[in-house]
Amino acid sequence: MSERWVAVIGIALVAAFTSCISRGVDVVPFLPPTVDPTVDDLVAEVNRFEEIRSLVLRVDLQFETIEEAEQGRGKKYRAAQGRLLLRRPSSIRLNIEAPILSANIAEMASDGEHFQLLIHPVEHRALIVGSNGVRYEEEEARIAQDPELSRAGPLVNIRPQHITDAFLIPPVSVYDIPIRSEQFLIEPDTRPGAEVGDRVKKSYYILTTIRRDESRPRVQYWFDRVGTLTLRRLQIFDEAGRLESDVRYQDYLFDGGRRLPSQVRVERPHDDYTLVVNVRPDGLQTNRELPDTAFVVTPPAEWAGSLRRIDLDDRAKAGTESEAILGGGRQMSDTQPIGMCCIYQIKTGRDEDFRALLEKHWPALNRVGLVSPKPARFYRGSNKAGATFFVEMFEWRDGNSSDVAHQSPEVMSVWEPMGALTDHMEFIQLDGVEG
Repeated sequence: MSERWVAVIGIALVAAFTSCISRGVDVVPFLPPTVDPTVDDLVAEVNRFEEIRSLVLRVDLQFETIEEAEQGRGKKYRAAQGRLLLRRPSSIRLNIEAPILSANIAEMASDGEHFQLLIHPVEHRALIVGSNGVRYEEEEARIAQDPELSRAGPLVNIRPQHITDAFLIPPVSVYDIPIRSEQFLIEPDTRPGAEVGDRVKKSYYILTTIRRDESRPRVQYWFDRVGTLTLRRLQIFDEAGRLESDVRYQDYLFDGGRRLPSQVRVERPHDDYTLVVNVRPDGLQTNRELPDTAFVVTPPAEWAGSLRRIDLDDRAKAGTESEAILGGGRQMSDTQPIGMCCIYQIKTGRDEDFRALLEKHWPALNRVGLVSPKPARFYRGSNKAGATFFVEMFEWRDGNSSDVAHQSPEVMSVWEPMGALTDHMEFIQLDGVEG
C-alpha cells in the first residue's frame, strides 16, 4: 500500500474517532467581573454601612419554618406587615401586624443585652424575656411543646437580635484580620432579555474576618463583582464556628445617597426558621433620633389577668436547680412514691408572694397526677441572719414524675416564678429510717 493511501486512511480514522468522543454541549455563560476591589476596598465598603445609625421602616414579613428537617418538610405562614426600628449598635423594635386589619400580632424588642417578645392574641398571650447571649435550648423545647404557645407558630422561636445584624451590618474592626477569597456561583440570569430558567456563572469576592486572638471566622461578607460592587450575602458564625445566620440581600434602595437592600432574607439554620423582610420604599427613614423608650415593650395594664410571663433566665435557673428533685444523682424507684423535702430561701420582702405560689404547687402536681394522695405539708421559718425559709414536704407518685413535670405547662407555670422569688432552692430525697 502506498504511503499516500496510508495517510488517507489515517486521517479518516482520526476523524471518525474524534467524532465519537466529542459533541457540542451547552455551557453556562460566564459574566466577567467589572470591578476588582482590594481587601482595603472591601473593608471600606462594609464600614460604609456604619453611616446608617438608625432606621425606621415599614416592612412586609414572611415566615418559614422547618418542621421535619430530615424529610425536608417545612411550613410557610401567611404574610404579615410591620414597623421596624433599629439603632446602632444593637437596639431593635419590631411590631408585627395582621394584614388589612392592622391589628397587632406581636411586638419584640432588644437593647443589645436582653430581649422581649410580647405575643398579643389572647389564646396564646405571653411575654417572653431573656438574655441575648444565652442559648435556651431546653427551655425553648418546652415552649415548643406548650399546647398554647405552640399555636403561635414561629413567633416563639424568633429573637429580635436575629434581625439586628441583618440590617445593621456589623463593621470590620481593628481587632479583625480581613481575608479575601473568590467563589464562583451559578445563579438565575436577571439581565434584561433573559428567559425564565436561564443561568449564568458569576464571580464573588468573600471578605472573611477573623479575630486576632481566635482561629474561627467571625463574619463573611459576599460581594457581587458585576456592575457596582454590592453586598449580596452576610454569614455570621458563633464561638464554636457554627453558622448562626445566613443573610441574603436583593434590590437595593437609595436614601440620601445611602444604599439599603429592599429584600432581606434571614436564615437561622440552628433555629429552624427563615424570615423574609421586604422594605417598603415609601416608609424608609434613616438616621432619625430614637429614644431608649422606643426599644422597650410594655404590656397593657388591662392584660394583667390574662398575660403569661416567661422569663427564660429564671426558667433556666429553676430548671437547673430542680434537677435536684431527681434525688441528687441517686437512683429513684420507678414504681414507689418518692418522699421529697424542698427548702426555699426567699428573697427579702417576697414572703407572701412565695407563699401564694407555694399553695398552688401541690394542687398543680396533683391535677396532672404526679404526686401520691398524701397532701403536701409546708413550714415557714427564719435563720439567725433573718432570712426567710419555706420547707415543703410531699411525695412524687414514682421515679418518673419529675421528668413528666418538666413537660407540663401547668406545673412549669408554678416552677418558673419560683426562681424569681428565691435566693436558693434545695431538694432532698427522703428515705425511711428504721429503728
